[in-house]
Parts: sequence; structure tokens; C-alpha cells
Amino acid sequence: MPLNIWIYQWAKIEKVPTLNIEVLLDVSLSMTSKDIKPDRFTAVKNALVEFVKSLSTNYNIWLIVFSWKPLVRIPFSDAKKALIWKISHLSMANFPPTLDFVGTAIGDAILLGSDQLLKYTHKEVQPGVLLLLTDGDSNKWVKVEDAVKFAKMHQIPIFVGAIWKDEKYIVWEDV
Repeated sequence: MPLNIWIYQWAKIEKVPTLNIEVLLDVSLSMTSKDIKPDRFTAVKNALVEFVKSLSTNYNIWLIVFSWKPLVRIPFSDAKKALIWKISHLSMANFPPTLDFVGTAIGDAILLGSDQLLKYTHKEVQPGVLLLLTDGDSNKWVKVEDAVKFAKMHQIPIFVGAIWKDEKYIVWEDV
């Protein structure tokens, strides 16, 4: 069954002249689970490639990967072909199951993503959106609720692409 992505309320933010999209990609060990074929990570990566392909012009994308801590993997770019190539060539082998990649620090990823959006946008412009792709609950460091409050305080919407074992697809929600 192909992965389906539903994004609602997207039309509200498409009116921004250049939309900055900060993708927060979970690379914790649970993303290697094979309950979705071929595995969760590959399924999400492929869905992300399709998402980037579907974008028109006037988008900047930034990719942060996270498990125990968030790391910038791809800085802001509007070069669609380069983004697709970089995302397509991501591998879980780049994120070995060491202490740096054990756990799921969703709150920290949201804070880093929000901070990056605020640093690279003008104060009078909506900073952008966060697109969180994860299969789990946060179990490290900053509480997700606190990170979400920070993002909302700065008017940064967060769209969540959640992979659920029972459902076997990605569902998008705005938090």
C-alpha cells in the first residue's frame, strides 16, 4: 500500500511570498522498524521526496535530523533537484545506534527548528513552518509542550507527520 500524505490547512500559509519549511526528521533506532515496507525511515524519506517534488517555487527547505539530539543536515535551500538528491541519499547508516542516536528528542528538534526559522527571516514576515516527521514520543530533554508553546509564541505552525504502527501510513496534523 503506498503511503498517503494528507496536509490540511496548507492553503492558509501558501500566501507567504517565500515559505520557509523546516523539516524535522526522526532518525532514532525505531525508524528502522519494518512494519511499513521496506522500513519506516525509507517510507518517510520517500514521502518527503514526493512532498518536495510537489512544491512550486518560492519555498526554502531546511532539514534537521534528530534522535538523542537534533543536527542540521541540509541548510536552507530552494534548489529542488539538490534537495531531492540529498534526501534520497540519506541512510540510517549515517546515524549509527550510538549514544548520539538513542532516544527521541522531539522538543529539542522543535526548538532548534524554531530558532533557525527566527534567525533567517525578517521580523515582519511569518518565519515559516515546522514539518515534524516522527514515529514516536519524545523521551529526552526538553518537553514537547514547552517547545510547542515557544513555536506558537512566535507564530510558527507545526505540522506533524506521524507514523503509526497500527495504521501503517503517515497522517499530517497541525498542532
